[in-house]
Amino acid sequence: MTASNTMGNLRQRFTASISLPRFKRAMPAGIKHDTPGIEAWISTLPLDRPLACCETIVSRLRGALGPIIAPADRVDALDQIFEHVSPMLARLEAIPDGRGGNNGDMRGTIAVADRALERLAMTYAEIAINEARSRPERRFQVPKFCRRAALRACQLAHRRVLLTCRSYGELNGGHWRVLAELFMAASVRGFENTSLEVDSGDTIARYFARTLLLVLADPHRLSRRNLEHVRFYIERYGHHARIRTRDEWTGDAEGWFPAWPAHGDIRRPLRREELMRGEADLLLDVHPLLAKLDTHCEGLAAGTSPTRLGLPLIAREGDYPELLKQLRDRWGSPPQRKHIRRKAHPSAALVCGFDQVRQLMKRIAGKRQTDAAEAMPAFPSTEWSIMDRSEGGLRLNQEAEDPLAVEVGELIALSQREDGEVHLAVARRAMHQNSHETEIGVQLISGPGIAARFKPPTRDAKGRERDSIPIIFLPRVHGLDTHALLAPLDQVEPGLIVALPHRNGVVRFEATGRIERLAGCELIGLKPCPSGNTQ
Repeated sequence: MTASNTMGNLRQRFTASISLPRFKRAMPAGIKHDTPGIEAWISTLPLDRPLACCETIVSRLRGALGPIIAPADRVDALDQIFEHVSPMLARLEAIPDGRGGNNGDMRGTIAVADRALERLAMTYAEIAINEARSRPERRFQVPKFCRRAALRACQLAHRRVLLTCRSYGELNGGHWRVLAELFMAASVRGFENTSLEVDSGDTIARYFARTLLLVLADPHRLSRRNLEHVRFYIERYGHHARIRTRDEWTGDAEGWFPAWPAHGDIRRPLRREELMRGEADLLLDVHPLLAKLDTHCEGLAAGTSPTRLGLPLIAREGDYPELLKQLRDRWGSPPQRKHIRRKAHPSAALVCGFDQVRQLMKRIAGKRQTDAAEAMPAFPSTEWSIMDRSEGGLRLNQEAEDPLAVEVGELIALSQREDGEVHLAVARRAMHQNSHETEIGVQLISGPGIAARFKPPTRDAKGRERDSIPIIFLPRVHGLDTHALLAPLDQVEPGLIVALPHRNGVVRFEATGRIERLAGCELIGLKPCPSGNTQ
């Protein structure tokens, strides 16, 4: 593959990114004699208008660097541009919290930031790849500026992928194509595992492996909280994964994935026929990382302190070991679908978020007193198309100018138009295909709950009475043989007595513990209180 064809493939538009540690290299105090126009061009960048600044980078960066002939000078000028706009890009990368302002505007802003990061990454990559291939013999030492440009391109490409994951954008091979091309060009010259800084140890191979691990973790099924845990784990231990060639494959089905070329979805184990057809030149070997992951899982199960294992203190919580088990499955043998999908094309009304769902449950209870036949009362909701369904859930799609922002793990109430029944569900997958289209996968957890409040009998740390806690009582939860409730985070501790009005008396339950932490609320198990009911 020639350099021109390579860079032609790189010029595609995708959506992704987020910040990594910046290089400690001191930037040149001034621009060299053959780059007189760069300082003037930098001064015209409108940093106070981030979107306009990003569009300027996308459309005019090549023209600004055009007069500079020497590759080393081009890298120095590009470094100065990047350092100038880096704080602005970091602010844009912090946007995808999914709750700030108009969701359509948020997606448009992320797309613009993505294009700017892509342009910077491709420009660095062009210089590095052309320089590495200009002298293919290993006896010629690769200049330091070439290795610096390659690592900067890898950093930016990884940031694009992380931004796409955090904003639930669509991922495809174009997001890590630049990493694959840089790795192959660097491997010819033997610097794919060379680091510029001893402290960080970042190399082209490590950036490539980290990015693939992030994609294999299936970020569309992770809440933003869990995605941050996965990012931290990959940053600390992702160097155990290795990029291999096809000749190094051991024949194992577990822990080997096609890295490049990746035809279709890479979130599946490597197949022997792919190697026979020559479809996978580079492979990702996750076996060393799986061994480290097994050590962490066994240590947490045995009660070892997270700090001794090299994990954050939050690993003590019950959700973290479960997250590590999910990573073990996805990086080892990714799970296959449990239920058969059935195509469907009706629509459903959807209400999102604990507070909104609770208000809907109150409205349903009021309607039942006047009209028992109406299950879904008039309530602000959004319309979604049901694309297909399985035994435990639905795949929903929405096209709108301002699509609803749904986070993985968020509580949802939905009513299918064909039967009008209301179901409570949890978003398990989310993907924003473009600025106006969203696709989510939801798991049905119960029928309509009962909105209520109860006052905890215990007092807070200062001896004051606690405020009443809003909850949604669930008489029956799919897959559980007990009652449960939904409550705001960290409000209902195990052993707390929950007293709820029932007919002419009060029924009491004891909280057994958290079943699952959701986005904005948590699912708590209940058991009948030994004290029983009172009239």
